[in-house]
Formats: sequence, structure tokens, C-alpha cells
Amino acid sequence: MSEEKRSFSRVQVRLKAQVRVMESLDSPQLFTGDTTSQAAGREEFIKKSKLPPEVTAFLAEMDRKLDQIITTMGKDTVRADFSLPVEVREISAAGVKFRSAHKFTPAIPWK
Repeated sequence: MSEEKRSFSRVQVRLKAQVRVMESLDSPQLFTGDTTSQAAGREEFIKKSKLPPEVTAFLAEMDRKLDQIITTMGKDTVRADFSLPVEVREISAAGVKFRSAHKFTPAIPWK
């Protein structure tokens, strides 16, 4: 490649990640992972519930277990959609630098 011109600061990292090959820049987004915790909502439910304590505890535990199942299923879906492992080496506002055993072909030729 030609000489790099830096416009953004960069952060050196070493992170494992999963990626997919996009056929074009118009390819649809597949994953929008919501990582917010449901524990606070569960605690609020327990405090404010007018149900008997045993029923409230049962429903809260069922909710926790369903969250675990959905999370596991979600991870499997992500692994299926993003099947190529990479190692992210650098992150900046302009993008990421990574390495992979997979040979990628740029959709847009480098200038």
C-alpha cells in the first residue's frame, strides 16, 4: 500500500472477533446486539409485584433462565452469520485493522 495519512488517533488492541464477507456496501445489517442487562428490571418486578412471594420468585427465576437460553441461541446465530474469525489489531474512527487466515478481496479498489 501507499503512504498512510492519519486523520484519527488509533488504539492498538488484540481482540478476537467474528466477521462476514459483504457482497456490497448495500448489504443489510445482520446483528445489532443489545447487551443491556435485564437484572434491574427483574429486581424492580420482585419489589413491586403484588403476587405471592413464591410466585414472584418462580417467575423471576424463569425469566433469568429464559434470558440464558435466548443469549445462547443468539450466540449460535451470530457465529453462523459471522463465520470468519479475525484478530483485530487496531481501532480508529476511520475503521479497524485486522488479520485473518481468510483472503479478502476489497469491494472498492484502494486509491
